[in-house]
Amino acid sequence: MNVPNMIHEEQPTTSRADSSVTREQPVTARFRPTQHGFRFGNRFPGDPTPWPWLHLSGEAGRIYGLCGGMCATAYDLLLAGRPLPPLTEPPPKNSPLYRYIFWRQWQTLGTLWLYTLKFFHWMWLPDEGPRGTWRRTYQALPVIATRLGAGQLVPLGLVYVSHKETWILWHNHQVLAYGLTSSGPEQLDLHIYDPNFEQRDDVVIHAERVVVQPGPAPLYGYRCVERVGTTTEFKVRGVFPMPYRRRVPPAF
Repeated sequence: MNVPNMIHEEQPTTSRADSSVTREQPVTARFRPTQHGFRFGNRFPGDPTPWPWLHLSGEAGRIYGLCGGMCATAYDLLLAGRPLPPLTEPPPKNSPLYRYIFWRQWQTLGTLWLYTLKFFHWMWLPDEGPRGTWRRTYQALPVIATRLGAGQLVPLGLVYVSHKETWILWHNHQVLAYGLTSSGPEQLDLHIYDPNFEQRDDVVIHAERVVVQPGPAPLYGYRCVERVGTTTEFKVRGVFPMPYRRRVPPAF
């Protein structure tokens, strides 16, 4: 793994329990979406709130996602040494599994919804320039690489949209990184479990280094796309690491 020496933007926290587990056996070496990711996709019917008039879902109250909760639950179960429930459809709202995923979804957003604000902030940033999302992604990669190198899985926030396109926060996404491959600083791939593409081991965030501010000491950024196999590719405006704190799930 070859990652350029870049300025660290932040250090998301992980629990002491995570460190002890990764020293014994790196979970990155064991995790594969086809084995440890849910068999159902991130498409929950209905509305996540008891107030349907809020229309918080992506399709006018008919479907919504719990991507962060699915990633955290999959990680929790892997660390607990337990298999995922063999469901091929999302669990019903009154089930223990749904309630746990929903609870973990809110936890991924941090204390006082700190990471909700971060998503909003990045939606207002430009792509290019010294303060844009490409530059911030470049600065975030050493944090991601360090955690992966320590054998930890890394939840990632993916900023898909700009405020110029929409103000809807949930048009962005959360995924779980389990590997990084690179032949140098110019290009790299983050291998991810994306709950929107269930049972796929061929989903990556491909990052290509670009100059965001030319000069004698140029500033670099990473322009990213998400690739699903060899047939699907779409733009990712920015990538940042999110915290993970281990929880022991109940029996489902």
